[in-house]
Amino acid sequence: MPSNKSVLLSTYINTVNDETYALFGPIENITGYLCRKFSDVYMISQPMSGEAELTPVLTYYKGGKVVWIKRMPKFLRMFYWVDPQKVTSNQTVVRLKVRDFISNIYFILFVVPGKLDLFIGVESINALSAILLRMLGRLHTLLYFSNDYHPHRYTWFKNSIFLKLDEIAACHGDYIWMMNPNIHESRLERGLDARRLAPHHIIHGGLPFFPGAPVPLVERKKNRIVYATRAGHQGLQIMLEALSVVAGKYPDTTLYITGHADREKPQILPLMQKLKISENVVFTGFLKEAELNDLVKCSWIGVAIWSCDSPASATYGDPEKIRRYFHFGLPVVSTPNAFTAETIKKHGAGIVADDEAKAVAAAICRLFSDDSLYAKCAQVSEGLGAFYKEHNTLDDSFDDLQKRQLL
Repeated sequence: MPSNKSVLLSTYINTVNDETYALFGPIENITGYLCRKFSDVYMISQPMSGEAELTPVLTYYKGGKVVWIKRMPKFLRMFYWVDPQKVTSNQTVVRLKVRDFISNIYFILFVVPGKLDLFIGVESINALSAILLRMLGRLHTLLYFSNDYHPHRYTWFKNSIFLKLDEIAACHGDYIWMMNPNIHESRLERGLDARRLAPHHIIHGGLPFFPGAPVPLVERKKNRIVYATRAGHQGLQIMLEALSVVAGKYPDTTLYITGHADREKPQILPLMQKLKISENVVFTGFLKEAELNDLVKCSWIGVAIWSCDSPASATYGDPEKIRRYFHFGLPVVSTPNAFTAETIKKHGAGIVADDEAKAVAAAICRLFSDDSLYAKCAQVSEGLGAFYKEHNTLDDSFDDLQKRQLL
């Protein structure tokens, strides 16, 4: 790819433990990657609800280094201001969506010099602003990153708006990134004309950005399970109920639950006490990336559990946790509604179990008791991780953009 090209990534961010996260983990992952592809890299950081500071920021990178950082002017807050203390991270705040739209218009019209070669907009609201900017001649190619998609993401009225915005972005963008082909199929099922949709490319979550390598089996903690989640959801109760069965057979079993699931501890503590597993569960809180990788690579099994009764992003996404387990060669126990479940089942990288505590417990116990099965699953999982890291779908997508003369 020619190096004298410019790109702007417009995305939401959140900051935890002094680390700022965007796509694919810490922002250094995606910005570092883009800096290896483009000479001029811009990133509009839009803090998620729940952050202490909600003002968007534009950062300019050159040669992998930050050149300057500019904040959106205070006077523009009149269009979107919300009290950061009155919104939480699990809320979708309409005024912050307005903020995102305005931030793209302001920064690209008044701060970014010249015409951008590529605009990458995460979620439809960012792509929509770029449609206007493209009409004004401020960018060449609009890439819509369709992330966090689900056809039933919200209740009726909000959901109809969400799907309409997705339709506009998918039909008027020049190119689409998505982590799951189910998104495209969902659009066709909604009645969208395939001929009107922009060409798309499937990319993977997490890989190829995970550092390090798997550790030998002898260095792993036997009977240690890791649930590398960012937040608690319906699958957590299934996993805790399954743990009570596993701990009955293997009393030294320990389940490490990462991310903000620790915020739900007061609500689920009575269940843990009832199941008599309080001593078998460790809530780590939101770990730094290096700490999370150390925990995962030395664990015995990685679990990815979702309830099939509730809409799960895993069905239309590419769960980063599973890719992380692959990278470190952990056998995976997953429910079938995860997109990657078919890969686990097809290649034998673990066990796909129904979303019932009894089935999940049985899968874990099999991997605990059968050393031969465990070693085979671990080998396959590690092989998948190596394959996906070597065959970088992001690289493939940029090659495709060039072939289509969009770059």
